[in-house]
Amino acid sequence: MDAPIVVVKKLSFKVTVLGEVNKPGLYYVNNEKITLLEALGMAGDLNNYGDRQEIKIVRQSDEGYKELKVDLTTKAALNTEVAYLYPDDVVYVKPIKRRNVLTISPTVAVITSILATFTIMLSVILREN
Repeated sequence: MDAPIVVVKKLSFKVTVLGEVNKPGLYYVNNEKITLLEALGMAGDLNNYGDRQEIKIVRQSDEGYKELKVDLTTKAALNTEVAYLYPDDVVYVKPIKRRNVLTISPTVAVITSILATFTIMLSVILREN
């Protein structure tokens, strides 16, 4: 008589996607595995401020937590150990360095508008004289 064979599969697990994505959060995966690109797709892709060259995956191992860096602008990122995510992985999309330059606060916009209006009024007054 043959010995019974038992196959154990993990039917679902969770990954967390944080940082500069359109829908950050905790995502449950109903398959055995998920790729990094699929997880980013579930999170609505990177937003305009996401750095495609510096994505971090925080993964728990026997030695503790390890941080894996991924550059999505290269093909090598899809052929390494980070191509597939493991249960409880955390994906963090770092903001680009020039984000502060790209965002203008409402206060700066109001001050700029007032200065522009004042400059136009001054130039009109000087032309009439």
